[in-house]
Amino acid sequence: MALPTTTWPLTAGQHIPVGTVTVSNDAQNIYVTYTLTSPNATFGTLHLWIGDDLANVPENSQGIVVPGQFPYQHDASGQRSYTFTVPLSAVGIPDIHAACGKTMYVVPHAEVTMGDGSHETAFGGNEAGNGPRWWFYGHFPLYCPPVDPPPPTTRTETAWGGDTSGGGPAWWFYFDTQGPAMQAIYAGQHRTDGSVTWDGTNLTINLGSWSLQKVSEPVKVQGYNDVPLSRPAAGQFTTYKGSSLVVQGDGSRYYAIHLDVQI
Repeated sequence: MALPTTTWPLTAGQHIPVGTVTVSNDAQNIYVTYTLTSPNATFGTLHLWIGDDLANVPENSQGIVVPGQFPYQHDASGQRSYTFTVPLSAVGIPDIHAACGKTMYVVPHAEVTMGDGSHETAFGGNEAGNGPRWWFYGHFPLYCPPVDPPPPTTRTETAWGGDTSGGGPAWWFYFDTQGPAMQAIYAGQHRTDGSVTWDGTNLTINLGSWSLQKVSEPVKVQGYNDVPLSRPAAGQFTTYKGSSLVVQGDGSRYYAIHLDVQI
């Protein structure tokens, strides 16, 4: 995604438009691009100051801004475009999301060799600075990039298939083949949007919005002709253990259907 940008004129000799200065930022850096548009003009040394208080712009005892003391400099001799990359941490912004919309001041300065060979000093910006000599600056609000959403969390549950609640102190359900052909699945004691269907031969498990956990043998089935008085131990089931959602019956009337599920 392209970053929002702010663009100001780059002005030489106080009145000569020679190019542009474009500023943008992401979550780590501020980018300041100097570009010449004046025919055959080239850069010399570039200077840059960025901060949140113009009182901190370097100046001499007469109040004249001194670009040679700016913290960012680059010899761009012969070039017509250059980008400074300034870490946000270097200008007092440790966390962009704690500084959304904060105003930053930018003072871009450039030495420019004009197309006729003459030399000019240039400043970028659309606001005139104070002092005995001319200079320009610009200000822009920091852009806050979108925050990446947290990764989705997975909830895991033990589930049982069937409409009939089993006995004993621990909750469980079982499937009675003489009941409805389609019966519910309960996960964490709550009915889900899944179901188990008996067609006379096979139990077909539809998990609905749930899925099987990535574990060994998430589907365990045990057939009974007499229902256990309390919840059976699924690890001891023998009718079926595996990951198939279609399980062949063994001729029993009742089935305990244990599922390791997630959502």
